Amino acid sequence: MLRTSIVALCTLAMLAAMLAAPATPGVEAQTSGLRLITELILPNSNQVKYPHVVAGNNLVHATGNANRSTAFIWSKGASETSFGNPFNLGPAEGQPDYSTTSVAIGPGGSIWVAWINQPTRTIFLRQRTPDGQWGPSRIVDRGTPFPVSVEVAVSSTNQIFVAWRDPDLPVRYRTSSNGGVSWTSRTDASGLAATQLGLAAGPEGRMALTFTAGFGEKLQIFAGLWNGSGFDITRITTLASDWADSSISFDQQGRVYVAWRGVEERGGNSGVFYAERQPDGSWPRSRIVGGKVIGTVSINADQQNNLHLSWIGQPSGGSQIFYAFKPANADFRGPISSAAGGALFNARAFGNVATSGPLNHMVTEEFSGSGLRTRYSLFSADSFGGQPVIENDIALVGRSPDSTVLVSFPSLQGSPDQIRWRWNAAPTDAVNDSGGWQAFSNPLRVVVPEVLYGDTSCLPATLFTQLRDTRTGAIEAQARSDSIQIDGVVEVNVYLENPLARAVRDGTPPAPDGGAPGGAANYTRYPFTYLNVIPDTDCNGLTTASVGQTATTIETTYQLSESGFAGRITLPGFSGDAAGARPFVTVVRDRAGNARTFDLNVIYDPQKPVLNQQTAGLATPGQVTVTPHPRYDLLQDLQFENIPLDDNIYPDEIWGVWMANAPERVADPLNDPNLRWTIVEAFNVRNGSFRVSNWSLATGLNSQDLVPGEDYYIYIRFLDGAGNASDGYVVAEVPVSNLTRPLLYAPLIGR
Repeated sequence: MLRTSIVALCTLAMLAAMLAAPATPGVEAQTSGLRLITELILPNSNQVKYPHVVAGNNLVHATGNANRSTAFIWSKGASETSFGNPFNLGPAEGQPDYSTTSVAIGPGGSIWVAWINQPTRTIFLRQRTPDGQWGPSRIVDRGTPFPVSVEVAVSSTNQIFVAWRDPDLPVRYRTSSNGGVSWTSRTDASGLAATQLGLAAGPEGRMALTFTAGFGEKLQIFAGLWNGSGFDITRITTLASDWADSSISFDQQGRVYVAWRGVEERGGNSGVFYAERQPDGSWPRSRIVGGKVIGTVSINADQQNNLHLSWIGQPSGGSQIFYAFKPANADFRGPISSAAGGALFNARAFGNVATSGPLNHMVTEEFSGSGLRTRYSLFSADSFGGQPVIENDIALVGRSPDSTVLVSFPSLQGSPDQIRWRWNAAPTDAVNDSGGWQAFSNPLRVVVPEVLYGDTSCLPATLFTQLRDTRTGAIEAQARSDSIQIDGVVEVNVYLENPLARAVRDGTPPAPDGGAPGGAANYTRYPFTYLNVIPDTDCNGLTTASVGQTATTIETTYQLSESGFAGRITLPGFSGDAAGARPFVTVVRDRAGNARTFDLNVIYDPQKPVLNQQTAGLATPGQVTVTPHPRYDLLQDLQFENIPLDDNIYPDEIWGVWMANAPERVADPLNDPNLRWTIVEAFNVRNGSFRVSNWSLATGLNSQDLVPGEDYYIYIRFLDGAGNASDGYVVAEVPVSNLTRPLLYAPLIGR
């Protein structure tokens, strides 16, 4: 679903302004839901250069080469605020700048540490199993000229990658598929002499590499994706400036992110940048903040696809630690700075979702009066509130019986006791749809305004929620949202047609039964009618049409195509019943689960109307008056007065007339095969009186029958709504017609 956040500091300019301002002291400083929990010095972390950190399985592990002699690892619970004494991994002797460490987490929670012993030019690897047992030290490489900047990562298929660089040489790496017992040969990742580098493992055995290298007389950032036998290297920055100190990460969906810094200290090319690789292989960049940044910019995606960014900035001369957080479906929040300042260098960080929520762990070199130590900073994100999820994250919902939707908060942090909401905009004190703050429960049902149910734009609606805890004063710094398509209307046209009229229109005239092939739409003389279900731009399409005597006694259900349904339907509950009105209830459903009921009626009438005429075929004086058109006497107007037709079903008794022309009198018009009967609907019938205008004497006659100056005869039977025809008839005589035809004038077109 579409989820967004309205961030308090949502513009880059505001973020840059924050970076340029000194941090507020104190560990409780907060920005956009971010919080610094604690900062401390790792015990026995003397003279550690380039510390590393990783987190997972509710634990955090930091590594470093202490005292110019030993590779250490410090471990604690992810939310704990202190470390115990470190574990001794093995010798890491020599200059600490060159005897560095790296730590990574592998499948199942195993921990892998690589480090360099500079005097022996040896790279070591050691594993801690998920149950906490350390294995033996393995030798990754020995004898490389001058290894520095070691990095380790372990793929989801347990393939171990260890990479490093030698001065003025490309990134080198080796891999192992048996826990480090044996290794592939030393391989160059590219032909470029590299500086700082980073490795990251992703889903489905994927691996990625990043490094800084000179290109076109500029420092540039490169990224490479593992293809099974090597890395496909791509330059991802432009030659507009110098860039350095990148890191790389995968999220759970396999998307790749790289972050780096601009070498410039001011202007548009300064600050922190990141990019996400696109399906076409491009890397469009985004700038998070401007200003002077030193050392590595750490980026990583946690198991919920949130992004964590950490770096050291110098907004006012001194160094400060900064942290920004991007929820998976929202904009970046922050940055927030720590309380620490002073001489800080070479930060590394790792974000992870612990039991308490998203956390970011950062380790940094700190020079002070006590010498070089490792500072650890613990940040939290989303420490209060939660992301709303509508109807368990389905894409479409219809109208519910109580006009509400179910809203849950599966990643809730804290203990909110109140909520307010608004559709399609963030709630405020002045404007909201919840009637102010309401009691919170998880889940809860939120009323959908009728205007959203009636919206036929087919666009999703967005629900914004905001939570607070009145007992502690905690409140979400932003409204969070989820979107869903709300379809509350079945958009359809449903109507009936006279089944005989429809059959004639479709070219399948019924077998003769003595009645006319037509009649009123909701009348029939047979135990069936003709149903039309026509979609009317329903957003999600129609599914079924059900027919019955009531909405709860459905007899037949029809599957609807994209064009709906049109067909002959047996009258519900028919069993030779007497004539009269019968309920014909049609229920149409759409893919959103909505139902719309049409309470129709069909009048079943198998009985013929009776013409109470004393002498068959003879009209009483004034009963039928025929008047020729004043100019074109081929056309005749017939005025009927007080026609004595009896019909117990049709309200006006006469629905129409069935008329046939003849050039001479006919002895048995009901059975004469030469008469061609035509239906004419009667309008405005009052007490048997009505008018038929512009009846053509040519209707039903052949050309040889049309002789000017002759008499003509119009035979007329009367129809009820079901098309039943009276056996009685009248005949109207048209004396001496010249058969003058109407003229059709076409416009003269000149060229």
